[in-house]
Amino acid sequence: MSELIKKYTALGNISGEAHDYLVMRDNAKNIAFKGWEIFCDSEKVGTGRSQTYTVFITSGGNFVIQIENSTQWQGCRDEYHAKLCRTEAQLMEFLGFGYQAKYLYDKLEIDASETAE
Repeated sequence: MSELIKKYTALGNISGEAHDYLVMRDNAKNIAFKGWEIFCDSEKVGTGRSQTYTVFITSGGNFVIQIENSTQWQGCRDEYHAKLCRTEAQLMEFLGFGYQAKYLYDKLEIDASETAE
């Protein structure tokens, strides 16, 4: 069992059997895997628009992160961005350090601080 699976099982984010997922992304191959959804949060980002962050752990112990930018406006399409990350550092590199990313790190107990001496 990978360290990430152990960590998120202990935190209560993982329970039960892994499920099959197909994560959509624009301009790249979709990501198919077996695993668990460990985080999902949405926020409005303007009139008629929202952004949803979803984080999964694969049965192999990797992260899959999807960012869905949704719109209700006719003629506009939803956008999907996703990445397979092997470490918490790669996850932070992909997401950056905006408000919603820092909220995600806090909920998943990922240390996103910079250490100074």
